[in-house]
Amino acid sequence: VSMAKSWDMRRARRLGKPVLLRMVLAAWDWFLYLAFGYGYRLGTTWAALALALFVAGVAVFHQAATNGIMVPASSSSGSASIMGGEGILSGPRFNAVLHALDLLLPIPLGYEGRWRVDETQAGGFAVLCFGIGLTAAGWILTSLWVATATGLLQRRI
Repeated sequence: VSMAKSWDMRRARRLGKPVLLRMVLAAWDWFLYLAFGYGYRLGTTWAALALALFVAGVAVFHQAATNGIMVPASSSSGSASIMGGEGILSGPRFNAVLHALDLLLPIPLGYEGRWRVDETQAGGFAVLCFGIGLTAAGWILTSLWVATATGLLQRRI
């Protein structure tokens, strides 16, 4: 009932506006409805934010590995090629998906400890800060998801 009331209020707000603005507002209303349920479906919000952070993490760590910023934890220099090929390392290749997932989830998957960021290379400190931020965001999102699932966090009517 409350979502229908929100939908009606938003539709009434669009009346009397220019056609282009009505179309933009209608598209925005549909986005809010589908993505977040106007705040009544908070689980969808947390899932969308977690997915966005995960995709950003995969992109950042893949680019970092391509540029040689990600090095094995046992390596003291960042000169080894870790993206495959006949390099100095014969161990497993770096996987940006697993690394981002391991940082985002508060459950230790064991992948984070195998690789480290070489801060001495250009962009290394930024990747390190992004990884710390991704870990903090994962803990915050997980806490909010648990609070939503247990009913501690809900929209007040």
